[in-house]
Amino acid sequence: MLMFTNDYHLLIERQLNDNNLSSLSIEKNRLKQRFIQDLLPNNICLSIDKYTLENKFQLNLNDIHLLIQLGLLLPKQCDQYWFSIPNLAPFITCLEKSRRTLLQMLSRRTYKEIPMNEFQLRDMKKKCLLGFVYHIHDLIGANLAHIIDTPTGSIVKIGPEKV
Repeated sequence: MLMFTNDYHLLIERQLNDNNLSSLSIEKNRLKQRFIQDLLPNNICLSIDKYTLENKFQLNLNDIHLLIQLGLLLPKQCDQYWFSIPNLAPFITCLEKSRRTLLQMLSRRTYKEIPMNEFQLRDMKKKCLLGFVYHIHDLIGANLAHIIDTPTGSIVKIGPEKV
C-alpha cells in the first residue's frame, strides 16, 4: 500500500488524538513528536529493529507497546517491527474479496475471458464496494488479468499479458 508522507503524518496525528489517551497526554505528545519528526524521516526501510528504537530514538518498551496498540508498528519477529497504516484491515479485506469474486467469474468462462461491457453489466455492487473500474485496474496492476482490444470491444482475460 502506498501513501503520501503528509497523509501518513495526518493519519498518525488523528490516530493518536482519537484514542482515549488523555492520561498520557504528555507522553502522547512526546511520542508523536518522536515518531513523526525523528523516526520517520530518518528511516527509509519498511521495518525497524528494537535496538534502533530504544537506542537511536530513545523509545522505551511502553512507547513501543503503545505504537503497536495504535497500529503504527506491527511485530515482525521478536525484535523487529514493520511500519503500518492504522485501520487498513477492512480495506484489504474488501479488496481481496472483490479480487476473488472477479477472478472466479473469469475462471468459470470457457476461454477465461469476458467482454468488458458484459462484465460491467453484472450486478456486483455488493461484492465490489470500491467500484468495478477500481477493481479491474487492481487486477491489471496486480498482473492477475489484462485487457485485449478487439474490433468488437475490450475483453478482460485472466492471467498476465503475453508479449
